[in-house]
Amino acid sequence: MNNSTDKIPSWLERANHHLKFGQLEHFTMDMVQIRIKDILTDSCFYLSAGADITPIVAFKDIIYSYILCDLYLYTSIEGIENKFNGILVKMKDRLNQQGLVEIQKFNLSKRFLGIKDSRWSIDYNSEFQNCEISFWNMEDKLYSVLYINHDNTRTYRDLYIRNGMMPKAICELLSEDGGLRLTVKEKKDTLPEYVLGHLYSIGDIEQYERISENVEYFGDFLYRSGEKGKHSKVEKSKFEFLQIHRRKNKTDSLP
Repeated sequence: MNNSTDKIPSWLERANHHLKFGQLEHFTMDMVQIRIKDILTDSCFYLSAGADITPIVAFKDIIYSYILCDLYLYTSIEGIENKFNGILVKMKDRLNQQGLVEIQKFNLSKRFLGIKDSRWSIDYNSEFQNCEISFWNMEDKLYSVLYINHDNTRTYRDLYIRNGMMPKAICELLSEDGGLRLTVKEKKDTLPEYVLGHLYSIGDIEQYERISENVEYFGDFLYRSGEKGKHSKVEKSKFEFLQIHRRKNKTDSLP
């Protein structure tokens, strides 16, 4: 997908300017003062992301800020005790393979993010575990990847709904999770410009039309939960949910 670079968020343009002139210290100082709302602007929210980079590759020409979220981290690397670190190693290796180069990274606290721990029921208590934001360069463009180890719904509510914002895109590829657990009103108000994968979390699917199919997949979920080989005779690109939908009232030209 192609679009003009004038949609790069201003905070990333400014950061990229510092990097182009070798001012890493200015870049770092600028990032210390950044607001969570800046990071959320025109972002892609990927729930139950694992170590998958599919939306980053699919949307790289139109979205530059990515929020990846997962609680249980099933696809971490075996042998690495800290599953969060294992996920990051795997994800970053895939980004490197796609030509992205990591510039800098920072750990972020739940206080900065505004995320709270939650108890959904007696048997389910979700606590914020960890978070890292990393910055990546490719073809003179700068991308941010914020990875949050926490519950999908709690994270979405505290980031987007609490701040009165909506992501530019939502990516949802794991059908067994059934989407975000939103109220009727919250779901009705969830109408991002783009949806990659299932539309379970979207308020009105009739407002969307498919604009791309056979999206290339860069994750592991076909082999989760002891089901390795279950879909071995089916090419990943043939799965119907590997598609991009767009809200119909958007009239920009398609690639």
